[in-house]
Amino acid sequence: WSPFTVSEAYAAQRGFHSKGGKLDVFRAANLLLRDTLNGKKVILSFPPPLEGTATVVGEGDEEHADKAEGGAVMTTDQVAALLGDMDMQQGKQIYEMTEKE
Repeated sequence: WSPFTVSEAYAAQRGFHSKGGKLDVFRAANLLLRDTLNGKKVILSFPPPLEGTATVVGEGDEEHADKAEGGAVMTTDQVAALLGDMDMQQGKQIYEMTEKE
């Protein structure tokens, strides 16, 4: 995973588009950094395993999917869904913590 692909997936999840209709990855990256610095998002990063790694394929890059060396191929929508699941899990954990107090 690269910072660009994470930002691209986050932009797709949030619906950030530039004037040309492309994903606004810079706005998404800026928001991710601001939220992380303000403590709104806690991002834990575990490197993907070397065996069976996933290749992220952006919109219009399906022709590169067949050239991926082994492993799974994920679209930016799938990565965005994964990030959304992480947000939901984090929200559930925060809710459980505040409920105990």
